[in-house]
Amino acid sequence: MDFVRKAKEVELALQRKFSFQENPYLLAGKSFRKKGEIVTINDEQVEIWYHGSGCTFNFSEGIELNYSIAPISENTIKISPWSIHKFTDTSKKYVQLSQKEVLKNYEALEKEGIMSRYMKEFDLFEIHEDWLEMVLTR
Repeated sequence: MDFVRKAKEVELALQRKFSFQENPYLLAGKSFRKKGEIVTINDEQVEIWYHGSGCTFNFSEGIELNYSIAPISENTIKISPWSIHKFTDTSKKYVQLSQKEVLKNYEALEKEGIMSRYMKEFDLFEIHEDWLEMVLTR
């Protein structure tokens, strides 16, 4: 949940900084730099890099957050086991999980209806926006 919360916080910070409502992925390279843009969230600087079909956010505390984006899809955030593995590996706050452990957790979350497989061949999952909205408004 912290992974998704951090991702959404960065997106909102970009929207506030540059005064737009759209998914930042759609405006990267137009309204702001695709790579090297800095936003501040709770006194922490985050360097942004939008690339290919995704993004990488590097937090000043050392956390690296990566995910794929489908900006016109109902469920915009797509994550792989590698995404969470990298997130836990670069954070001192979380228990490091192997990609295999993350995949098992994804499959459990899929059974609960929180996420679903987007591309089976790449173990890419999409987080359901309705669940996400519920969690973020708590």
